[in-house]
Amino acid sequence: MRFTESEKNALKKPFGELLPRGKITKNSVVKFLGNCEFVVSVGDETTSVLLTFGIVPTISVTDGKTMRRTIRISKDRKYDSLINYLQDDRIAELRCKNPAGSISDEAYRLVIRSIQMGSRVKIIVDGEEDLLAIPLFAFLPKRSVLAYGQPNEGLVLTRIGSAIQTMAKDLLTRFDLSI
Repeated sequence: MRFTESEKNALKKPFGELLPRGKITKNSVVKFLGNCEFVVSVGDETTSVLLTFGIVPTISVTDGKTMRRTIRISKDRKYDSLINYLQDDRIAELRCKNPAGSISDEAYRLVIRSIQMGSRVKIIVDGEEDLLAIPLFAFLPKRSVLAYGQPNEGLVLTRIGSAIQTMAKDLLTRFDLSI
């Protein structure tokens, strides 16, 4: 699977409302979430931000890295909420492998399974989680919100509706998935 240059550029644009780095506040995120059915996070930084605000995602997809660097306990305790969340055995945990720049069959099936579970679940990815937002966009129920990071820009919040589901299903056809 290879994306054309125009497809790559399209994937770099936010698929929702971009909250710039300096304007990500609990109030702005909670206001956007409103009465959504599911809150889903893709990425360690995004999941950490939500948890810091007291928002526990219904589904989180993480790989233990942010900007390709492994998350560690640090003096500033920035990732304490994320580390505690990932160690919480009361939340179902699913694991998969997903190579960079792809969506593996295993990861795809796990994303679908996590949606069907209807309870809190954390997906831990060995590899890269970024593109797993695509099947989430495609199959999350309407009235869900998917949050993900826009590198070097901020947090993107996307309300799931028909238009985003159609676009995501179209993108999924570009992957060699045995579904």
